[in-house]
Amino acid sequence: MNQRLADFLIDLAENADVRAAFERDPAGTMAQAGLSAAEQAAVRSRDQRQIRLLLSRAPAGRLTVVGAGIRPSHLTPEIRDAIAGANRVFHQLPPGLAAGIQPLNPRIESLLDLYAPDRSPGAVTAAIVERLLAPARAGESVCAVFHGHPGVLCYPAGAAIRQAHREGLEAAMLPGVSAEDCLYADLGIDPATHGSQSYEATDFLVHRRQFDVRSLLLLWQVGGLGIPGRPPEHPDHGLAVLAETLRGHYPPDHRVAAYEAAADDASPPAVRWLTLAELPGQALSPFTTLYVPPLEKPVADPEVIARLQADAGAPRDPR
Repeated sequence: MNQRLADFLIDLAENADVRAAFERDPAGTMAQAGLSAAEQAAVRSRDQRQIRLLLSRAPAGRLTVVGAGIRPSHLTPEIRDAIAGANRVFHQLPPGLAAGIQPLNPRIESLLDLYAPDRSPGAVTAAIVERLLAPARAGESVCAVFHGHPGVLCYPAGAAIRQAHREGLEAAMLPGVSAEDCLYADLGIDPATHGSQSYEATDFLVHRRQFDVRSLLLLWQVGGLGIPGRPPEHPDHGLAVLAETLRGHYPPDHRVAAYEAAADDASPPAVRWLTLAELPGQALSPFTTLYVPPLEKPVADPEVIARLQADAGAPRDPR
């Protein structure tokens, strides 16, 4: 029997507060009760046959992956509802953000114990996926809360959703405020002005990524740049390689910004402007992003402009 749906229907019939909340916000009330999309649709439709069918089945487990943003004020109502409505909540958050979600659900557990120096990133991801999906397979509603946006530089989040889909489980992602969102706001940048290119720093180097100096360039995780297992006695070696690569396209005095979003609502972002020549030897945290402004403005192609204008005035094909 689907006890979750049965309990909600009983509360709806007998509890005046639940009934009033349902009348005000049906979707939010059902989400907080942990009902799946199919269960919510059946309740809304008042289809007795479909409701009886769902009541006769064991509840289908599901996974909702959400982003908590970068600082406590970034937690959106949508994310709060997802956390509050889950049977189980797991998080990968720093202490300040973790404290902010604790009051929302009594069944919150950290995933940080799965990280260990002797565990490879792949092993950590596999362990996180298994911990998230085990209760979902048993029919529970699971919410996984990640730092920032769960689809940006968060490999376990995407891996968990893909595995859930392979197993026939319902899985979805809800967006959060990312460090990139904060960077655009804090540095006053519109990525549509010159175009934006974004790479993880180590990937940028080892794959010799092609880029356009007429557009802005964002390099993520420059403080942790390098290959896993690099000797710790050369902590700035990766920055030297990066600076050398960039100086092949920009002059040594080209100014760049080492940026780190504010971790709490009372602190400003960390923004350090320096030249490419000054980049080697800088002490940067693993959360630092390097912003490289465009070197020059793009030049419009008059031939393409003429073609676009001609196409705009050309008669449409009646077919």
